[in-house]
Amino acid sequence: MQIWKQVFLKSQKVEFKTLNEFIKINSKIIPNVLKLDVEGYEVQALMGALQTINRSSPLIVIEWLNHGEKYGWSKQNILGFLSGLGYNSMKEVGSDMMFKRWNYW
Repeated sequence: MQIWKQVFLKSQKVEFKTLNEFIKINSKIIPNVLKLDVEGYEVQALMGALQTINRSSPLIVIEWLNHGEKYGWSKQNILGFLSGLGYNSMKEVGSDMMFKRWNYW
């Protein structure tokens, strides 16, 4: 039990980039699908991918649970945000919801 506690109590600094920053560095990558499982940070993740979404119109798959509510985001907020980008819900698969851009797929 002591080993378990030691492993999970350590912290480590990690570098992270938004999807837009990553794509800027790796400009030959054009994503067709964007899968988000970010435990309530869906809107923030989408905002960090706006340029990429507008450029490539990927199919967006979001884990469709209520994690965002603890940060003030409901499913309706996410639907409204995606609708503003020209997306509508396409299909629910398990706990995931798929979104496509109107007249694109």
